Amino acid sequence: MTLPRPLPGRGNSPLRRRAGTSGKLPVNTIAFIGHAVWDHCFMVPRLLAEPGKFVASAYFSRPGGMSANAALAAQRLRDAHSPRVVLAAPMGTDDAGLALHTALSAAGVEVLPSCVVSGARTSVSAVLVDADGERQGHNVRGNAQASCALPDASWLDGVVALQVDPRWPEAAATALQLARQRGIVSMLDGDVAPPAVLRQLAPLADWAVFSSAGLCAWGQPEGMADAPVEPVDALFQRLCAALPHTQLVVTLGAAGLLWRAPGQPVVHRPAHAVEVVNTNGAGDTLHGALLLALAEGLPPSEALHFGAAAAACSVTGRPYTRAQAMSLLA
Repeated sequence: MTLPRPLPGRGNSPLRRRAGTSGKLPVNTIAFIGHAVWDHCFMVPRLLAEPGKFVASAYFSRPGGMSANAALAAQRLRDAHSPRVVLAAPMGTDDAGLALHTALSAAGVEVLPSCVVSGARTSVSAVLVDADGERQGHNVRGNAQASCALPDASWLDGVVALQVDPRWPEAAATALQLARQRGIVSMLDGDVAPPAVLRQLAPLADWAVFSSAGLCAWGQPEGMADAPVEPVDALFQRLCAALPHTQLVVTLGAAGLLWRAPGQPVVHRPAHAVEVVNTNGAGDTLHGALLLALAEGLPPSEALHFGAAAAACSVTGRPYTRAQAMSLLA
């Protein structure tokens, strides 16, 4: 991989130091704005539709939610010279909120203090993961978001890149608009959400990174929830036509991803071949790694390659490192 010259004011990216360069980044910040959840995860032989009582092979709890997962991925992948990671995600002061805040802080993610709402309930999920690593989530939304004031614009001082998700649309729209005004790299995590929300937010972002289900939601006709779903390829072409100046990605799970840079044809990138144990949060990992790489100055193609490599590492069910993600780039 050819390594780029440093961007002005950002020093040499840590991702470039494998080329023998060295340097030190100033203390910049990447921000994630959106949803945080406390996940209760159950490993099961298979996902079932019928009622009954079943035995899980394992249980663990951990932080979840789109923006929280992405922030944790970026934090895991950074080194001593990388931008710091800040999360703006409403959470309460109940047991789930305490566990969530404690785990995020222990991992090194800074939680915006104004997003911790006294007396509010935190979102929680039950996540079932089958033997093939596929997952099914059942979420109960807390009320912290309804009581949380939008982050003040001043906290974006020092932010060089940010990601939003559609779970907190008011904050997402505000952050994307401010990012555009300030020249901050911005990204939308385009997962399943009301079509109107996705259509409002996607044009405001420099990058719109959709899951295949999120892209189907974006393409759903207004008021026609039962309308036939278009093939993903056709929907992606519609998205490209609607947003010609946006970096567009749709993730396809084991089939890899599609990417369209402005003015360029659509490119298919296959997924890395790894053993799949748990796919929960894989797309979020791609988003976090991609944003980190962009903040460190990598050009889009290489940043996306790094994001996909990190996502591949995340599905193995084992803790992963920056070095392991980079080993897939060879």
